[in-house]
Amino acid sequence: MADIKEPKDVVASSSGGQRPNKASDYQVYNISTEDQKPITDAGREGWLLRFWKHLKRRWIYYAIGNVILLAILLPVFFLVIFPEIAQLVLNKSNLFISSVGLSNPTPNSNELSLQASIKLPTPLSVHIDPIPLSLFVNDGSKNIVPYTKVVLPENTLHGNTTLSFTDQPAEILNRDIFAEFVHSAMFSEVFTLSVTGPTNAHVGKLKANINLEKNLQLTGLNSVAGFAIPAAHLVLPPEPDGTNLLANLSLPNASVLTMNLGNMTWDLVIGGVKLGSAALQDVILNPGSNIVPARCVLDLKLALKHLHQIIASEKAALKKGNLSISATGNTTVYNGQHIDYYEKNLRKLTLTAPLSIV
Repeated sequence: MADIKEPKDVVASSSGGQRPNKASDYQVYNISTEDQKPITDAGREGWLLRFWKHLKRRWIYYAIGNVILLAILLPVFFLVIFPEIAQLVLNKSNLFISSVGLSNPTPNSNELSLQASIKLPTPLSVHIDPIPLSLFVNDGSKNIVPYTKVVLPENTLHGNTTLSFTDQPAEILNRDIFAEFVHSAMFSEVFTLSVTGPTNAHVGKLKANINLEKNLQLTGLNSVAGFAIPAAHLVLPPEPDGTNLLANLSLPNASVLTMNLGNMTWDLVIGGVKLGSAALQDVILNPGSNIVPARCVLDLKLALKHLHQIIASEKAALKKGNLSISATGNTTVYNGQHIDYYEKNLRKLTLTAPLSIV
């Protein structure tokens, strides 16, 4: 029997001796990863598609929800948020008073003038309705008692805006409080002008109810510091009305307040002796320097009677060739009426200045 031989061209192999097919492994890896990509994209597209289909089916519910949300939020914005923003802008604005005028006084009224500027901390334009302003003395309490009221005209505020009115009739609502305000303005180096009033602010079609309240620090007359008698001379014999001394009085006004005081009389005291009076006509204290002519009546006989007392009191001034004259307010009359809120305060004011006798 013939032996059966294996063909020589047949190569026997075993699993342990087979070399790995690197190309096949790489192809398998790429196939597996490429097969995963469409699955990921398909998942993302599937999620978006499902969400879009969900919106298409239930859009009416979302629309109703948005309408309800806007119905809640818009009133809150218009009724709460916008007015609060408008009030905050007004509170942070700078209000600068350049002049205040009190004219045509009566026992129960004045004509009030005001010029001011306000600078808003916003580039927006804000239109304000007329403001009924109450002027009051701020004593720290919440109980506001106005001494007078005026109306600030409507205006459009943008950047730095001028606010003004002229000779507006203003009734004195509380004479005691107004007299207190006048006292503060006359005697203080700095006094406070407090104002408050409601108005409507408009920004485009938006409207807000706001309240203007400011405590403005202004320079006062400081007891007419710097009072002087730059010129005076005796008139002998006296004029028919008894005037025997004509003088020019310097009444400086450091404040922004203009006061129409009318016709005034002042008591004149030399060396502690009241020797006569000075009459001043049509006095208007404007800001800055004021030279007011005075017609004085001195009781020379009384001066001679108290000459020893006067010389003893005036010894220091006489050494410099001066007499020290003091003037205290007495009466203030305008159009034949006594203006008591001025008189009460001027009677507390004593002005002293040297008068050259050389």
